Amino acid sequence: IKVQAQLLAIGDFSYVYVATKNIDSAGFSGAKNKAETYRDHFETNIYPMNTQYFGHPDGYLGDIDGDSRVTIFLISLDGGVAGYFDPTHEYARTSSNPYSNEREMVHVNFDYLTGNQRFSVLAHEFQHLIHFNLDPYELWFVDEGCAELATYVTGYLSDSNLNSFSNNFKYNSEDSLLYWNYYSEGGYDVRIDYGGAYFFMFYIAEKYGAETVKDIVSNTLVGAEGIEESF
Repeated sequence: IKVQAQLLAIGDFSYVYVATKNIDSAGFSGAKNKAETYRDHFETNIYPMNTQYFGHPDGYLGDIDGDSRVTIFLISLDGGVAGYFDPTHEYARTSSNPYSNEREMVHVNFDYLTGNQRFSVLAHEFQHLIHFNLDPYELWFVDEGCAELATYVTGYLSDSNLNSFSNNFKYNSEDSLLYWNYYSEGGYDVRIDYGGAYFFMFYIAEKYGAETVKDIVSNTLVGAEGIEESF
């Protein structure tokens, strides 16, 4: 569907659009304030840390719109979704890809996110954008592990290195790292997977550093094979 939006903040690396319906409900000054806050966190923290650990958002695919800025779209999302990256926008609009906005773009829920959670979601989704542009067929445990690591390296975790999925894995540590339970009933098993993937990538970052993580992301071999070749 088409959604009307307004550009409310611009940075060196970002555009922040807000859906018009959210501007109407929050008021223009409130919506602009929120857009500028996202922009400031992205410019000063999320962009530099994510590019340091994961690589440049243009990746191997290149810049679809010839504009180096990333679009952050704030909009109400259904079903408790905090945010998402849609690779549709990384390709030209055609009859077979009619819904592309032809830009590097992430969506973040305008409504219920508060505190550092707002920016950890942006850091997570921006990592997905970078990862897709470098390695579009990567397995979930690598991509999601890196996306959760992004919330740590940007400093948005409230309790040391632990994130919201840590305890799910802590009490289910027999869970397979390589097998992703994405479609499990109720979604609990996938929360365990997120925790295990995060701890795995955290270990690699802590022991081997940002350059090794970046090598893994840029390696187009997938899963364990890509990780092994990066050492």
